[in-house]
Amino acid sequence: MTERFLDAESTIRLTVFLGVLAAMMLWELAAPRRRQEVPRLLRWSNNLALVVLDTAILRLAFPVLAVGVAMAAEAGGWGLFNALAPPVWVAVVLSVLLLDLAIYLQHVMFHAVPALWRLHRMHHADLEFDTTTGLRFHPVEILLSMVIKLMVVAALGAPPVAVVIFEVLLNATSLFNHANIDLPRRVDRVLRLVMVTPDMHRVHHSVIPVETNSNFGFNLPWWDRLLGTYRAQPAKGHRGMEIGLRQFRDRRDLWLDRMLVQPLRGPASGGALDGGWGTGGGGGRRDRDRRHTAASGRTLMPCTRRRFLMIAAAAAALPGAARGQAQAHWRGRALGAEASVTLAGVDAIAARPVGGGREGACPARTGLQPCRSAKRAEPAQRARLSRRVARRSGRGDGALGPAPPRHRRRL
Repeated sequence: MTERFLDAESTIRLTVFLGVLAAMMLWELAAPRRRQEVPRLLRWSNNLALVVLDTAILRLAFPVLAVGVAMAAEAGGWGLFNALAPPVWVAVVLSVLLLDLAIYLQHVMFHAVPALWRLHRMHHADLEFDTTTGLRFHPVEILLSMVIKLMVVAALGAPPVAVVIFEVLLNATSLFNHANIDLPRRVDRVLRLVMVTPDMHRVHHSVIPVETNSNFGFNLPWWDRLLGTYRAQPAKGHRGMEIGLRQFRDRRDLWLDRMLVQPLRGPASGGALDGGWGTGGGGGRRDRDRRHTAASGRTLMPCTRRRFLMIAAAAAALPGAARGQAQAHWRGRALGAEASVTLAGVDAIAARPVGGGREGACPARTGLQPCRSAKRAEPAQRARLSRRVARRSGRGDGALGPAPPRHRRRL
C-alpha cells in the first residue's frame, strides 16, 4: 500500500494541484472577496507561464526531489527519526509539523535578508491577490527553497509518506489561502484556528510594510500566533487595503520578462529588516511618524512647502527687530528640522531634527490638529494666521522670539 502510494506520488500531486486550482478559479469568479482592477487575462497568463518555467528548471536542476531524498534517508538510516525509530504515525505527524515550521522560518528569512527579499518580493509585487498569486515565485527562490527542503528532510529522516502528505498539503493550501474568495466571516474565524485562510494571508500582501511582515504561515497558523507575527485584520479593511509593493505599481511589471529581472531593479526596500515600516512602503522615520499619527486618528504630514508658508506669514506679521530675529530663528530651524504645520494656528507646530539627532520641541506649543493643504487655504485664513502670530508675539511668551515694541502697529 505504501509503495503503491509513493509510486503514484507525481500523479497524486498533479491531480490535487489541478483540481484545487480549477476549484479556486471558479469560486473566485462566482464569489470574489475583492473587486479586481487588473484584467485576469494579463495576470493569469503570466503567472501560469511562470509556473511552467519554474517546474521545468526545478526538474532539470534536481533529478531527485524531496520524496527521493526521504526514501534514500530511510534506506541508509539517516536523520533524527530513523535514529530514534518512533512509531510510524508519530514520525509522520511530527515530520509534517516540523516541515511546516521550516517553511515558516524560511519565509521569515526571505523577508529579513535583503538579498533574499529581492527574490521573494516578486511574489509580493502582484497588483492583485488571487489563487495564481500563490504560484508566482522567482525560479531562483524555487531552487533555494528546494535546497532548504532537501536539507530539512535529510536531517529529520522524515518518512517518505510524510513528505508526500506535506507536499500535497502545501500546494493545496497555497492555492487556497491566496484565493480571492468570499468566505463567511464565522467560517473564517473558526477555520483560521487550524489553517491559514485567504483573509489571514491577504494581510501579508498589504502594501503597508508592517502588515507585509506579518502572517508568514502558508499552511498552519500556529507559528504566527506562537512567535508573535500574527495580525488579524488589515488596517484599512480587506476591501480598502492596497495589494502589492509601492516600488512596483506599473502593469508592465506583471509581464513574465519583467518579473524575471525584478530582483535586479531598485533598492531592496520593504523587507523585515528595512527601515520602512510605515505606511508609505519603505521610507524610514518619516513613514513611521505618519503611521503612529494615523493610528491616533490625526493626519500628520511633514511638508516643506507648508513650513515655509508659515515662516513667510510669521515674518510678514512682525515689524522691525522682532521680524529680523524671528526670520533668523526660523531660518536656522528650516535647515535642520521638519515641521508639521497646521494651517489653523501657529500653536500646532511640531519639529524634530533631521538625521536621527535628538528630538527637540519647537518653541511653540506642540498640540497637534489635523493638517489642511496649504493650496486650499483661503486669503482670510492666512490673514487670521498672521493676526494670531502677531498677538502671540505681543504676549511675549517666547513663541517666536522676543516681544515686539509696545508701539507696534495693530493689524
